[in-house]
Amino acid sequence: KKKKQEDLREMDKQRVLKEMHNMDRRGTEMLWLVVKYRGSSIWAFPFSSHLHGMTARETLQRICTAQLGEGYAPFFVGTCPMHYRKFTSVRNPEDDGAVVGTKVFYYRAIHLPSGPPVTLSPDGIIEDFAWVSRSELAEYVGQSAWYHYRRCLPLDLLPGQESVVLGESAKGGES
Repeated sequence: KKKKQEDLREMDKQRVLKEMHNMDRRGTEMLWLVVKYRGSSIWAFPFSSHLHGMTARETLQRICTAQLGEGYAPFFVGTCPMHYRKFTSVRNPEDDGAVVGTKVFYYRAIHLPSGPPVTLSPDGIIEDFAWVSRSELAEYVGQSAWYHYRRCLPLDLLPGQESVVLGESAKGGES
C-alpha cells in the first residue's frame, strides 16, 4: 500500500511538472518563464553576466542559445531594460570607500509560437523551467524578488503571447 501511495505521488509530481512546461496551460493568460539553476533551490528569470565588448542584445541572445536551447529565439521587446535591480556589497576601504555591487537589468521578450520550445540540455546549468502566470510568480521567485518585479511586469499581453524576462548583470563599479 505504501509503495502504491509513493507511485501515485510520483505520478502526480510528473503531471504537475509536465503541466508547468506547457505554454498553453492557462489559455490566453500571459505566462512568464522562470528557471531553476543547478545547485540552487531558487527560481529566477534566466540570467547571465554581461561579457565586456558584447552589446546587451548579444548577451540576451547568448542567454537564450546557451541556456534555453540552441534554436530558442524569442522576439525582444525594445532595446531598453524594463527594470533593473541593484545588489550592493560592502564599501571597499582600499578604493576610497566606493560601493561595489552588481546591477541586474531585466529585458522582456515574447515567445514566438512558430519558434522552437525551451529545450534544456541534460548537462546544462538549468535544472528545470516553468511557465507561470503573474499570480503564480510570487510563489516561485519569493516575496523579496516579487517586491521588485511586480510593478514592472505588464498586466496583460495579447491573447496567446508568453513573455520571457532575461537578466544580465554588470558587476563592479559604483552603485
